[in-house]
Amino acid sequence: MPRRNAYATLFLSLFLLAWMVPAAVGGLGPEGAIRTPVLDLTPQETAAIEMVHPTLASDLWVTLKNGMEVLLRSMPDAPLVSSQIFIKTGSIYEGRNVGAGLTHFLEHVVSGGTTTQRSEKENNKILEELGGNTNAYTSYDRTVYYIDTTPDKFGTALDLLLSYALECTLDPAEVAREHKVIEREILMNQNNPDRELWQLFSETAYREHPIRHPIIGYLDQFRRVTREELQAYYQARYVPSNMILAVAGKLDLEAALKQVLAAAGDYPRTTAAPVYIPEEPAQVGPRRVEATSKLTQVTRLELGFPSISLTNPDLYALDVLSMILGSGRTSRLYQALKERESVVLSVSSSSWTPHFAPGIFAVSMTLAPDQVDRALDITWNEIDRIRKEGPTSEELERAKTKVETQYVYGLQAASAAAGDLAYSLYGTGDIYFNRSYTDRIQAVTAEQVKQAAQTYLDRHRFTLAVLNPESREKLEALKTSEVGASAPIRTFTLENGLKVLVQRDTSLPMAAVSLYGNGGTPYDPEGKAGLCSFMTDMLTRGAGGMDASEIARTVEDLGANLSTGSGRNTYYLRGQVLSRDLDSFLSLAAAVLLRPDFPQDEMEKLRRDTLLNMRRKNEYWIEEVDRIFRETQFKKNDSAQDVFGNEESVKSFTREDLVRFHDELVKPDHMVVAVFGDVDPEQVSLLIRKYFGGLHAGNLPAVAEHPEEFKIPDDRTVVKRNEKTAAGLLVAYPGLPLSDPRKPVLDVIDAMTSGMHYPGGWLQQALRGGDRSLVYVVHAFPSYYPDGGLFRVVAQCEPKDADRVRDIILRQMERTAAGEFTDKELNTAKDLAATTYRISLDTLTSRADTAALNEITGLGADYSEKYPDLLREVGRDAVKSLAKELFSTHFVVETLPKGPKDDQNPMR
Repeated sequence: MPRRNAYATLFLSLFLLAWMVPAAVGGLGPEGAIRTPVLDLTPQETAAIEMVHPTLASDLWVTLKNGMEVLLRSMPDAPLVSSQIFIKTGSIYEGRNVGAGLTHFLEHVVSGGTTTQRSEKENNKILEELGGNTNAYTSYDRTVYYIDTTPDKFGTALDLLLSYALECTLDPAEVAREHKVIEREILMNQNNPDRELWQLFSETAYREHPIRHPIIGYLDQFRRVTREELQAYYQARYVPSNMILAVAGKLDLEAALKQVLAAAGDYPRTTAAPVYIPEEPAQVGPRRVEATSKLTQVTRLELGFPSISLTNPDLYALDVLSMILGSGRTSRLYQALKERESVVLSVSSSSWTPHFAPGIFAVSMTLAPDQVDRALDITWNEIDRIRKEGPTSEELERAKTKVETQYVYGLQAASAAAGDLAYSLYGTGDIYFNRSYTDRIQAVTAEQVKQAAQTYLDRHRFTLAVLNPESREKLEALKTSEVGASAPIRTFTLENGLKVLVQRDTSLPMAAVSLYGNGGTPYDPEGKAGLCSFMTDMLTRGAGGMDASEIARTVEDLGANLSTGSGRNTYYLRGQVLSRDLDSFLSLAAAVLLRPDFPQDEMEKLRRDTLLNMRRKNEYWIEEVDRIFRETQFKKNDSAQDVFGNEESVKSFTREDLVRFHDELVKPDHMVVAVFGDVDPEQVSLLIRKYFGGLHAGNLPAVAEHPEEFKIPDDRTVVKRNEKTAAGLLVAYPGLPLSDPRKPVLDVIDAMTSGMHYPGGWLQQALRGGDRSLVYVVHAFPSYYPDGGLFRVVAQCEPKDADRVRDIILRQMERTAAGEFTDKELNTAKDLAATTYRISLDTLTSRADTAALNEITGLGADYSEKYPDLLREVGRDAVKSLAKELFSTHFVVETLPKGPKDDQNPMR
């Protein structure tokens, strides 16, 4: 992963998941006929182009003389431009060095590194001035670098990306530094049970194909990689003919092409040499592997069947089969394993069909160790049943609706649109593969699904990987068998006090619905910690006379998303739906929120799941250090508790508790609902009144505030020993309450010190800049609550470096209070904060969420419009004054690996 974002793993997982089911819909994408555009170019520009391909009017696809493919999509309502460069090389193309992590290593050095044009420091300054989101990731078959920024900065972003990809010098100091960083990343991956399971599965399922090797490489092999090997790999693979440049967002197609030609047209053509990739031999028998992990507190299971590559015509039937078998709450495996028998915590299926290898049809589960055999028996029964009977007509239609809605929802962001074009071209040679893909999905028959199950879900050819907790006795007490809108926001207030926010955006035929109410942990009654979370999780498990299955079936038949839950300050009901089905969706949402049944059998299922999830609370290091801090810092404030409560309270919940609490909490005059999308505001107002107008207003239960709990009067440190091999650090400072007008000032401090949502700033420079490689992860984040706030910094490093990392963090935070920043740094931070905020509003759902939350927390629905101006007004004195106020004392939490004598003394 590049040093600018330690959390790119999450984005990579989402990209891979999207590639497993490349859903799309004919008729819902860009409209118009395919045509070859006529371009007004100069002779020099024309000379740089080999071919202009036929496209829709919203797109432009050209192949340059040097072999680079250029894909452009115009999205007039988008607030940004996403520029992405795909290098058609991944870990499977490393040849004799496979397993050394060359591709991933190269990504680290290339992303932001020194080029023939600029030094690393100069590149980083430009990135800060861009104020956008930038990152990179490595997969089996590709490396992708991207920058999302505002339209006026597209040219600079393009220049940076091309410079990285074609002019990197692989500076020896940067290579050495990133070598150390990746060593820490490999060690960090050893603390991730999900990665542990995948490696266990892949090296068992694939015997010859390089997919069996980790993308990041093996530690001992990686340590032997030299700069010369890295340079040779860069020169061989990073050539224009091996690249796809994809750009989407608010841009003029012809003007953007001219910028691309000026930046990339003069690079000479070089052809990447082919790489031998061994074919995977056919699997002829079952394979099973089992291991234990100190890190996991529940069993993780992966059951996989060898399947097909992307161009096989069985692709479509397998994707439908995956949806029917294990996608959503109405799926067969979910119903059998979780709803009827309650033997799993979670279950899903997927059909992974890469273009470069035979894929895997997989079933994934988390469950208690003693339930593995029973869960497998039930799974085999369901597989046998669909092999024999095939799907019902209802299941088939629901699966096809899911394809349609996944595509529509996924097209909201410019980054998704750019990625969609590039993925399709790289994998199939057709940038509109998704359009034909969906037509073929719609043509899949029940008999084809049945035939696919019979062909591929073979009891004699499967791979089973099971990762168990190291100490099973810890679980013996738990048995599981028991796009930018052009219209302003309109505001309506119903007679009962419910506020309704509506924004019309016709770019996609969908609507996002976000309802928030005052709630969360402050409203949990004494001795009932987690009740709000439990109650809101129960809302979709039976309401309005419908049971959980009927609710799930209704949601999925609409192709919608619907979720309920609770956080620290609010509870919510959120969803997405096609515009044509908004009436039906709001009817269902009202039933779920206003008329829950709280069935006892569903309560017991949720209770078991919640208690089992509690055993996982320390699996991830960030959650662990934060929990230690909260439990030590807070004595009276509800923030000490996890949102889902504790074991004692969860065991005590009764149906009467839920009914009483629901009646006390769900009051319209303490709620806000936002509906954003292709909707008529007046019609939305009528629908909300129709379904929510009968709810009676009232007062909420009294909530005690304890602002003193957020104060840190003296410096202190808590150290805890655990089973992990890396050290975790949290440095906490006081923050600001939600109502404090200085929120923009603290956000600027966040941008300056930490880069806001994407790691950067002083902390990144001090701990991973220059020749330093002390951490893999370091990031800061402010948190705002009604009665106080926090500013926390987290980092992960080698145990031997923990003290040094802590001291550097403390020193960097002191800089703001001392005023050790230039006017340029301040202005760059303000620009970064403003741009990051704009980018965070890239989807209908994010805009609806933000407006509803801003309104319910007292900032106002129009706070998003005011926020950039508030940032611009932030001055040096305000930053210095606030930093001096907040960063004068600190609370440090450290988690370190256990030593041989630590079992008797876990807290030191």
